[in-house]
Amino acid sequence: MERVVRTIDAIEVAPGGRRVVGLAGGVASGKTTLAEAIAARLGDTAIVSTDAFLLSNAELDRRGLAMRKGFPESYDWNRFAATVDTLRSGARSVTVPSYSHVRYDIEPGVEDEVPPASTVIVEGVNALQIPPGRERPLAYDLAVYLQTAEADQRRWLTERLVASIRAAADQPESFYHAMATWPIEQIEEFAGQVWEAINGPNLHRHIRPSRAFADLVVTKNGAHEIVSVG
Repeated sequence: MERVVRTIDAIEVAPGGRRVVGLAGGVASGKTTLAEAIAARLGDTAIVSTDAFLLSNAELDRRGLAMRKGFPESYDWNRFAATVDTLRSGARSVTVPSYSHVRYDIEPGVEDEVPPASTVIVEGVNALQIPPGRERPLAYDLAVYLQTAEADQRRWLTERLVASIRAAADQPESFYHAMATWPIEQIEEFAGQVWEAINGPNLHRHIRPSRAFADLVVTKNGAHEIVSVG
């Protein structure tokens, strides 16, 4: 991680401007954790998740995309691209849609303000993908891809789902509340189905190919340790 932090820190910032870093990787690969670790080292850093640019569940249902959440077509690319451009312009008043990981949906009419930090990390599965109608990905000052073994991502997704579903027992508003009484075997089976139907295909078709646009590839092992940066 030292190399990533040094590389970001070396990017010159014009007076009143800011650095914008794109960070991509597969589902449950540890993007948010890595972004938070980088932010802690750099200081004065804000993190924006591309989950904020997902279409609402109602809109996904209307378009027949409920089982395609996280795929390129499930995002509001116009808002996403405009936000990255605005952040890179140095504008200090920037808001993004609010996403609830409890409700697993966009919060209607709610906007979150991006702190006026000198560095912003934009992290998400689609951060380095090419938006529809464009020939290149969005422009960042640095593009980073977090690479992990698919088997580890699948295991981490299962662990995350188990924790989220168990926590939902006390959260009636949670997307997972109805699953809270499931036995562990049923949750693990559900996680496997989610990976096979959604996250695995998305990784192979869209997420992993975006690694080609990264300036730095961070490789992590199954113990969540960074083993190389290249």
